[in-house]
Amino acid sequence: MSGAQRLIPTGLALLLFAVAVVLRAVYIMSMQDFTLFENDAARYFSIAFNLHLHGVYSAALPAEIAPVPDALITPGYPLLIYLLFPLAESPRELFYWITGAQACLGGVSVVLVYLLARFVVSPGLACVPAVLTALAPHQIVASGYVLTEVWHGVLVLGGVWVLLLAQRSQRKLLWFLAGMLFAVAVLTRPVFLGYALLLPLLLVLRHPVPARKSAACYLAGLLVLIGVWSGYARSVPAAEDSVLRSVIMLGSYPDFTWQDPAQRGYPNREDPAYQEAVQSWPVLLGTISERVAEQPVRFLQWYLVGKPASLWGWHIVQGVGGPFVYGVPRNAYLEPSLYRRTAQVYYRMHSPLMGIAMVFAVISGIGFLTRRLDSDGALPVFVVATVPLYMTLIHIPLASLPRYVVPYHPIMYLLAFLAVVAGAQRLRAGCFGRAKNPPGGVR
Repeated sequence: MSGAQRLIPTGLALLLFAVAVVLRAVYIMSMQDFTLFENDAARYFSIAFNLHLHGVYSAALPAEIAPVPDALITPGYPLLIYLLFPLAESPRELFYWITGAQACLGGVSVVLVYLLARFVVSPGLACVPAVLTALAPHQIVASGYVLTEVWHGVLVLGGVWVLLLAQRSQRKLLWFLAGMLFAVAVLTRPVFLGYALLLPLLLVLRHPVPARKSAACYLAGLLVLIGVWSGYARSVPAAEDSVLRSVIMLGSYPDFTWQDPAQRGYPNREDPAYQEAVQSWPVLLGTISERVAEQPVRFLQWYLVGKPASLWGWHIVQGVGGPFVYGVPRNAYLEPSLYRRTAQVYYRMHSPLMGIAMVFAVISGIGFLTRRLDSDGALPVFVVATVPLYMTLIHIPLASLPRYVVPYHPIMYLLAFLAVVAGAQRLRAGCFGRAKNPPGGVR
């Protein structure tokens, strides 16, 4: 490969980054008549403010008096806001520093999707899932909220990419760095912890001897940061927190509805048993068990079919429609524009893309563990595929709200694209003789 040819992948990556950042920046600048920091965003802002002004980690509302330290919210995202705090002179200026940084992080996500695709396809083909990510309404809209979606998504994609580089080079430092990236991802969204711990075990099961030392380096990077936070959390006064019980109870309502369909997403507002159920585990489990016993078929269908379908759905439940979590009365998607037309196309594509990606993820995961996958692309596809599989399984007992998997949509775009490539190559092999192993190497 000549020097000019080697510059092509770099040029494509830079172009993808620039397009993604511009799309996000234009959208952010189009946002008008919205609240800067509300609900979860207000809590993240409070932590950053208290750290900046008082040097205390606390989600208490900002005040002149230093608050009592707490550990109710993990620090992955609030610390990012804290780092930007000195750059701003007002809340509105801070908001634009945060969303501007997230626009750039969105560009990084697009480049990472491109780099992950490059493990199994050519530079030209790798642009397809990257472009899907760059144009995706959920990804663009997320950059305009002070929420964890963009930051967590970059950490997961970056961790997967570094881990695959580590596997290729067997450099222990890269394994350690992958563990640290996943640790920050866990400290941004704790539900990711199971995947971060399970992944090295699966790799050791497939390659017992060479993977042990690598897994040890990875776990060292993962656990050092999580250990620091756990030590701090044990040092501050414990608070009664029923968040997990609330999430499980919310997830138990079929279609997130109690009686009134207009209250979809907020069944707790109607159900008289909700408040009592979330106060203790025995009452919670007893309440859910009684309801399952009364309508076993309905609940079986909800937990096995309805919840995965809801999780990967288009509309943000508990949002304001489509990809929007909070209301933004005026923005580019509500005006006749390229953004609006793109959203209409993605709305039609969303369910087929998610369905194809999930089927391919299941096939790739099973094939890798049973050693039916045999190609250079087997491990990259497996590592990528296990992310949505894990997130789907972990949310079956929890509230399967679509917002929770927005950071993983780029992975789904990548898997759906690889499924199409694999199908095309198998079809070509059937028509014209044996072709190269498709992505994932299913024989």
